[in-house]
Amino acid sequence: MVPIRMPVLGGCALLLLALAQTPALADEGLATTSPQHYREGPQPSLLPFPVKRMRQLRTRELPSSIVLYREPDRRISEMRRDPLLSDQCRAGVLHQYRDRQFIVHLGGYSYGAGVGGHWSLVDREGAAAPGRVYAFRHQNSGRCEVYRIERASAF
Repeated sequence: MVPIRMPVLGGCALLLLALAQTPALADEGLATTSPQHYREGPQPSLLPFPVKRMRQLRTRELPSSIVLYREPDRRISEMRRDPLLSDQCRAGVLHQYRDRQFIVHLGGYSYGAGVGGHWSLVDREGAAAPGRVYAFRHQNSGRCEVYRIERASAF
């Protein structure tokens, strides 16, 4: 064990004494500002706030989306779900080329869509029927479902 020397204790005592008197120095006016510094409030901004020019009418619809099919009275739950394509969508083999570039309006909601045999649908195994419109629900998740739109004419 190393013995503690007296000069080390003296240096620590001087350091503690100097730190104890530091707040007293701040009270003497070394770090003060104008008395009206906080009384005026925020200054008016010279820059205008940005204006939102486009308003999205439906939820989850992009401004550049192209509507392939619209039926306001029919819901997607009334459509026929394709089990093979839904399994491929969950596995990541089948998906839209760009999410919601093409959409389908059903029952007041918009869903992503793709056309079989078209560049809008990435179908690595070729399971989608050419020319048929497919609606996507919960894409890019383990709950992905693909529905066939029966009465749609595309392209």
